[in-house]
Amino acid sequence: MGLIRYPSISRGRGTLIVGKSGIKKERVNIVIKRFFESGEMAKEIRGGDRKSEKTANRRSAIHVFMESLKCTEPHYCRSQSACRVYLPPDLNLTKENLFCYVWNETVRPKSSNEIVSALFHRLVNINLAGKVHIKLFADCCGDQNKNTILIGMCCKWLESHAPSNIKTIEVIFPVVGHSYIPPDRVFGNIEKDLKKKEIIVSPEEYVTLIGRHGTVLRLGEEVAVFNWKRATQNVIKPPVAFQIPPHKKIYAGLIELGAFRSVTKKSYNISSINPQPLPCNIAVREDKVVSVSKLLQAHYGENWRRYELLNFYVNVELQKNVEEDMEENDVCELVEEAEHCLSI
Repeated sequence: MGLIRYPSISRGRGTLIVGKSGIKKERVNIVIKRFFESGEMAKEIRGGDRKSEKTANRRSAIHVFMESLKCTEPHYCRSQSACRVYLPPDLNLTKENLFCYVWNETVRPKSSNEIVSALFHRLVNINLAGKVHIKLFADCCGDQNKNTILIGMCCKWLESHAPSNIKTIEVIFPVVGHSYIPPDRVFGNIEKDLKKKEIIVSPEEYVTLIGRHGTVLRLGEEVAVFNWKRATQNVIKPPVAFQIPPHKKIYAGLIELGAFRSVTKKSYNISSINPQPLPCNIAVREDKVVSVSKLLQAHYGENWRRYELLNFYVNVELQKNVEEDMEENDVCELVEEAEHCLSI
């Protein structure tokens, strides 16, 4: 029976390597012997990442728990929805039940008064027969998203203009960037049509294009604009009093909640909100008029005012010039001073 000879470290170059590395010769011989017998290198069992080994079972349990969770699909993910729920036909958005409120800078600016006035007009003119609860879904528009002007208008409508069958009105603010509402689809279709037109000069072209997708209502002509901002600021408490931003839903109703919390100032009530109509056909800022004039001159030449297609911009310039002349000619008339009047 022959003897098996294992290679080992002896004097010479091997001794020099072991001495420089600080590893004992016996340890190296054990590793060589194990590799010669099994063909595998020895595993390091000393030291290492001991902290991860202590929490290995805990991490494994967390992974198993995460895999067992069933995530709820978003309501707008139709392709992966196991159960599809279709809305009744009368809730589909059509040209007859979709209303688009339009105006430009020569009529009114874009502020809370215009947004809330359009919403008030729709609430007053919509058919709410047989309805008890009203839900309003607000988008990310800064002029209506979680401000006291919208809340004051809803309370005024519910108190003075709503039918007797309406008991509550609820304003819902979806999560920004994670929620889609039906008007988003309409905006997408309008944008798709806008991209097909390379040049749009007249504002009426926008109105015609929007009219393909809904009923157009002109703010300032068909729809009156009221000063809801001033009317509500005099009656409704500031947002600090009842913290509007943290809420996702706001209720206003003719019901008893068990605790009375007023949003109006002392000695005021909702009936005190009486907005006054605002004038339309305002003047555009001078810097904007000059900028648009330079742009039209670059595209159509110095005689761009002769084109009938650009009459809208010519009228804007004329309106600015007329107002400047009125300011220059507004001279005070001298009157005889009374004996007991003081002149300052």
